[in-house]
Amino acid sequence: VIYFFIPFLLLSVFLIFKSEIWVSCMQKTLSYILLLLVVPNYIMKVYEERGAEFFKNMMLMFSVILLAGLLLKFFGFKTVIFIDRYTGVFGNPNGMGLFGSIFFLLFCTILHYFPDLFSRKEKYYIFGVIVISIILCASRNAIMTICIFLLFTRLYKISPFLGFIIFLMIIVACELIFSSFESIVSNLNLGEYFRLETIKTGSGRDIAWRFAWDNIQDNFFLGKGFAHDEVVFYGAGNQEALNLLGHQGNAHNSFLTLWLATGLIGLFLFMAGFLLAFLKGANNARIAIPLVYAILFSATFESWLVASLNPFTIQIWIILTLLMTDQFNNKGNEDTLPVH
Repeated sequence: VIYFFIPFLLLSVFLIFKSEIWVSCMQKTLSYILLLLVVPNYIMKVYEERGAEFFKNMMLMFSVILLAGLLLKFFGFKTVIFIDRYTGVFGNPNGMGLFGSIFFLLFCTILHYFPDLFSRKEKYYIFGVIVISIILCASRNAIMTICIFLLFTRLYKISPFLGFIIFLMIIVACELIFSSFESIVSNLNLGEYFRLETIKTGSGRDIAWRFAWDNIQDNFFLGKGFAHDEVVFYGAGNQEALNLLGHQGNAHNSFLTLWLATGLIGLFLFMAGFLLAFLKGANNARIAIPLVYAILFSATFESWLVASLNPFTIQIWIILTLLMTDQFNNKGNEDTLPVH
């Protein structure tokens, strides 16, 4: 996987010398490099030692994390609620939604490669805790991410060409779809659940995106390295000013955050590596392109794809390892027992 991202990582190392907070920049850059180096190799090593049972244990572990939050809510613990929205053990509802939706994508990928690894009851249990958690946290991003994935998975099973054409049609007609979505939600009396009063502004994201874009102009082609977004959003009184405008947090967009950090050149190198990796995966499994559409949508509304120390990005590299590694795609899915 890392070969596709070597140009991006080399640029990131160079940008450490341009950073105003070079220590944090160096740490974050090293962390991202380690993420790309360690995850694929670790996944392959453990798979060789333990077989597909490793993936089963990992999925069950993730499900226990979600189940723990649901049990805490059931027994009335207020620590899993933040401003009237369910957070699970993640501290905020957006984190809950992100983990649930990316976990859903990873679980579907593992089922694609190992369809007989889980019993029917285990599948119902894992999908159940994911869906219940996402419904409770009311994450619009998570719900749409899963819907996009399921829609294009079905379309690509019929015809990859049909799936691509419909993807282009959705992009062209996105404004019409958006307005129709508001009408449908209102007619179903789900306006409060989907928080229609904030949907046009993205719960303050429009403010963050404009602010990020204005600061991108200062370092359009070459950014100032990882952690520069923290300087922009949290430094020199900017956080207080943004709070007064109704925004909290970072840019809430992986691509704008990446542009801030590495410039247009870095954004291009990262996206080139990312898309080429999934295109290679698409040669092995049709599920790869629906995964790309879902991930890109999710990353448009949160900055998780740029970070390394979170429970979301690591799952993407696990997915890529499955899609790209010959051991999974040449030998079939017969090896469900350890080989040693």
